[in-house]
Amino acid sequence: MSLTLLEIKLNDEDLRLWSPNTWKTRFSLNIKGLSYDTEFHSFVEINQKIQEIAPGIPENKVPVLIHDGKAVQDSYEIAKYLDCQFPKPSLLHGQEGVHRYLTAYIETEIALPISKMVGVKVHGNLDEENKQYYRSSREARYNDTIENFAGDVEENFQNLVQKFQLIERMLGQFVWISGSELGWADIVTASWLIFLESFQPERHNQLLGIYPNAANWQKKMKQYKQTNHQ
Repeated sequence: MSLTLLEIKLNDEDLRLWSPNTWKTRFSLNIKGLSYDTEFHSFVEINQKIQEIAPGIPENKVPVLIHDGKAVQDSYEIAKYLDCQFPKPSLLHGQEGVHRYLTAYIETEIALPISKMVGVKVHGNLDEENKQYYRSSREARYNDTIENFAGDVEENFQNLVQKFQLIERMLGQFVWISGSELGWADIVTASWLIFLESFQPERHNQLLGIYPNAANWQKKMKQYKQTNHQ
């Protein structure tokens, strides 16, 4: 069996594992105890690579997981695929609706302020060719410059603190964000926090200093950060 995860690389070797989207798949693989290889490509390189291995895929974006020659794209689709191919432990627990509801909140209310706080720093960790690609693709998405989209860091952080209250309350009632079992909502939240920690470590620590339940939960998630290389 062969599993390969395509990953986006930056200039800084200390930031090899940084993307929240690929971390969702990395967590999924690690939780299931699966061994896999990682291929690192720049933003520009990944476009060509994806078209080589999976021509016809509508978007050149990661994560892409290659399983015995079959390419699966999008972290949620990969999670469903892994649950089908390797059922235990489950990531979705047969409750897709619950996980979709939770992750819709996380991907908008929590991911947005983090993206604003981090995006310009990602741009600063790219070479000139990839800076141009990153800027043009993001500014087309935002319909604004990456600098204007970023806005004020303190305002974004306070917004994040407010939105994170829901996560803290849930972790005061349940062992995991997903409920009684570790699941997809935990994976998504942990992945976005890694993104924040990679580029804004002080803000990351400040956030968890405010929310002790989340701090304890993140300690439990650390065991699933260890990669399982073949």
